[in-house]
Amino acid sequence: CNPYMEHWRMDRNLRVKVRLHNMKPMLRDPGWRSGDFENGTGIWKATDTDEAGYAKVQLTWPLVITLCVPEIYVTPMRPTQPQEYVIVDDDNSLLCCRVYLVLRVRVSVDGPFCDLREKGSKDKKDFITLSTNILAVVVF
Repeated sequence: CNPYMEHWRMDRNLRVKVRLHNMKPMLRDPGWRSGDFENGTGIWKATDTDEAGYAKVQLTWPLVITLCVPEIYVTPMRPTQPQEYVIVDDDNSLLCCRVYLVLRVRVSVDGPFCDLREKGSKDKKDFITLSTNILAVVVF
């Protein structure tokens, strides 16, 4: 199981946006479904309990369809703009499984970062800054 999917299971109401990638057959990797859904995007619904190592994903592009996809081909979408909601995608963090609003996205020499405020917080001065690499976009 992908480690980031472990803590998504704690909250069944989380709808994490995901992208399908590296699905095309290459050298020794047979790929999955001939790469037909490469770069597809959708919503992670659950980890399939019937088939270990699979995630249930409701695709929203290029087709609207629900599939059970091998977890190795599923990654969370990272925030790219303000006003997106995210969770911290790091099960070692105390910030894990809380929902945050993206206030600003900026790029530095160390990579992209987001200024975040916890969902529901009214204090405009109360924000944290985290790397986008540990954030996953969620929808409600």
